Amino acid sequence: MEVSVVIPVYNGERYLAEAIESVLAQTHRDFELILVDDGSTDATPAIMRAYAAEDSRVRVVTQENRGHSGAANRCLMEASCEWVARLDADDIFLPRKLELQVAALEANPRIRVLGAMGTWIDAQGGQLVPMESLGPFSEAELVEMVRRNETLFFIHSTVMMHRKTVLDAGGYREIFVQAEDTDLWNRLAEQKHLLLKMRESLVLDRFHENSSSGARPNVNRLYGEWAIRCIHARRSGLKEPSFNEYLAFRRSRSWYERVESYRRDSGEEFYQRAARRYADHNRLRAVMTMAAALAIHPAHVIPRIYRRIFQPYLMKRSEPLTDMHATCTRLERARP
Repeated sequence: MEVSVVIPVYNGERYLAEAIESVLAQTHRDFELILVDDGSTDATPAIMRAYAAEDSRVRVVTQENRGHSGAANRCLMEASCEWVARLDADDIFLPRKLELQVAALEANPRIRVLGAMGTWIDAQGGQLVPMESLGPFSEAELVEMVRRNETLFFIHSTVMMHRKTVLDAGGYREIFVQAEDTDLWNRLAEQKHLLLKMRESLVLDRFHENSSSGARPNVNRLYGEWAIRCIHARRSGLKEPSFNEYLAFRRSRSWYERVESYRRDSGEEFYQRAARRYADHNRLRAVMTMAAALAIHPAHVIPRIYRRIFQPYLMKRSEPLTDMHATCTRLERARP
């Protein structure tokens, strides 16, 4: 199976070479690598051209700056393969990432989006903690999550997606700033497509001050909440609220709801600050900031700590293997 690996980049000179090298080092060799430069002003274009000159599988596309999701849509349009693997420019594929996911897709041709687990790394590449291990890991779990009106999240750099399915669904909607992927996965699930995750950690996801998960947390959270409200509206048969309508709803809440929302948002903000301090190896400030997050809104922060730190280890030890996981385990054991 040939795969289009796509990396959208804006001013990514610091980590781009490492991301590209992780693709070129894949055990699955049948791929093209498309690098989309979203109007970078640093050395990103020169790094891209250097790799394209050395390897015929690498292709560079340049455009004026259209933003995160605009570059992602350009990646989909430029890809020539049936399956597209997304990689952010500051993340890293583990060596067998494509191989194991291709095997899983061949074992279950009904899958249209396939994600996996990941591990947080710091700016220097040091491993921190596993990322959250929420499902769906089976079709039954996917159906139940949608039935319970739960929002589906995938680590973007772990995803292999069926190109035609995604394009037929309209691709990424660029109005959902930094939440365009959450919007896409849930729209696909609501259209009865099969989206699953593998339990293996296949990607190193870099957490740093300028990463999409670390920068502008308040703005990202606002757009994320709007995307989730649109998901719930669709599943209830209602019209999606516009962003202005969502802001008006926030302003119309009672004083108690506003206070609770402020506590939750502040708790999340301090939680994210603590994570950034931890990633920067400032352990004392991380502990102090996390203590502030717990004091502000323990009911929000404690479950986050559990899902981020404890649940991945517990799930890895206690849960039975899924058929997909067992298949990949057999492949691992059979490899010389």
